[in-house]
Amino acid sequence: KIITAPYSSPGYVVGLATNCIQALRNDATSTYSGDTTVEGGTLDIQGIAGVSPNSAYRLYTANYGLLKLSYAGNANCRQLWINGVQQPNGVYGTGTSGIDPTSTGTITVTGFALATLSSTQTGNNLNFSWAGVYKLQSSTNNVLGPYTDVAGAGLNAATIPINPNIGAVYFRLATY
Repeated sequence: KIITAPYSSPGYVVGLATNCIQALRNDATSTYSGDTTVEGGTLDIQGIAGVSPNSAYRLYTANYGLLKLSYAGNANCRQLWINGVQQPNGVYGTGTSGIDPTSTGTITVTGFALATLSSTQTGNNLNFSWAGVYKLQSSTNNVLGPYTDVAGAGLNAATIPINPNIGAVYFRLATY
């Protein structure tokens, strides 16, 4: 979520601000799982519980956007993007572009995987599988969309019955 300063609320990020700090208090609990974008200023996470394992952090250093990890230890997150580039799985902290050099904690990215969708046909079903934290979406008769989430698709697999009455169905993987 991007919120322009001086808005202040746990779970929201200050964006498009200069010399501004938004803190997630040390008693914060992870209650959201969406992307968090820091485009300007600093998001200071003061407690390890402030990092949701289902969140993605998008940092833009050109606008002095920083993530400060003000806790001891390590917390998992789904994705880390720095200046529009998704970072691979691993541990990130001091020394990482976009992370405040005075940070005392680290984050571990757990959800990176190349978006590769595999499919096989078994009888009248298409069986899809993929790696990483992605969701399967489909569009009927138009490769440009609109795309909707496939009902019943799991975290890494889905079985879709083939309907011969539909001209074409396009599938893609999307981030949560």
